Amino acid sequence: MAARGRQIYVQAGCPDCHGEGGKGEGPSSANLKDDGGQQILRSDLNLTRVPRRSGPGPPNLYRTIATGLDGTPMPSYADALKPEEIWAIVAYLNALPLETEWAGLPEGKGIELVRWRCTVCHNLDGPNVPRQDRAGWTQTVELMIR
Repeated sequence: MAARGRQIYVQAGCPDCHGEGGKGEGPSSANLKDDGGQQILRSDLNLTRVPRRSGPGPPNLYRTIATGLDGTPMPSYADALKPEEIWAIVAYLNALPLETEWAGLPEGKGIELVRWRCTVCHNLDGPNVPRQDRAGWTQTVELMIR
């Protein structure tokens, strides 16, 4: 199923943004912007890094591929791919060697909150957002609070 998923991943054009190996280094990745005009970061496109932006499990990844991500260049593939084709892509992505952002995090109080909330948007290897003015940071902090 993973081998078939790789074929579908390529045919659907996923490597253009996510790269051949899913690490976010596709040829169009440097030019992608969200609806607010902010640059999409390579770390946002990296499908080998866990936790993934889509959520902690295969159903979350399936949902993201099927519905897309509003406000981003990630389109919905619900009309372009059959459900079994989307599941095949999920199988392929889950077969890739995964990197964890959690390596080296000290165990302790709050670790689960960091793992399942903070790392949905943030990398643990440093800031992953471009510089912003005061209005941009106000909007970002309000989004994090929500």
